[in-house]
Amino acid sequence: MRVSRARRAVVIGLLSASACSSGAHRQTATVGSSAPPTTARPGCGAAATLAVKAPSDVLAWAHGRPVIGEGALWTIRSAVSVPANPYRTGWILKFPWYTRTNALPRLAGRRLDGAGVFHFDVNRAYDETGAFVTSTLGFSTAGCWEVTGHLGTSTVVFRIHVGYP
Repeated sequence: MRVSRARRAVVIGLLSASACSSGAHRQTATVGSSAPPTTARPGCGAAATLAVKAPSDVLAWAHGRPVIGEGALWTIRSAVSVPANPYRTGWILKFPWYTRTNALPRLAGRRLDGAGVFHFDVNRAYDETGAFVTSTLGFSTAGCWEVTGHLGTSTVVFRIHVGYP
């Protein structure tokens, strides 16, 4: 059973057509709040999961854990559930990416429930398992945020709640 899990990746799919336009290279995920799961956030709630096959290099990087992505751009599912840390200038979230070409993705973010400013940085990183990309996502204020990563023709979109319950 462990082998079959290692060969599968779980991709979080958004069932609502109003969230984002669909495209051949777009993976949209609505994930649970970074607050405790009992806290409901309109537009930032959990979505259905779809099982798909991921490339072996992605599965190796993720150590068999569920992933979100397609094509050249991936992340681990659990990364979108980690709470952002509050700072004087807003909220910061360290975020991993796996890019199949070790290129740096372009990132964008927007607050869905009010005004806010998104900023980020991306860097190449290496460990005993190989290359990956680290990023820091910055959110000026708490709220429901949509983050989009682009690499070539691949796009990954996810929503997170930033802030306290």
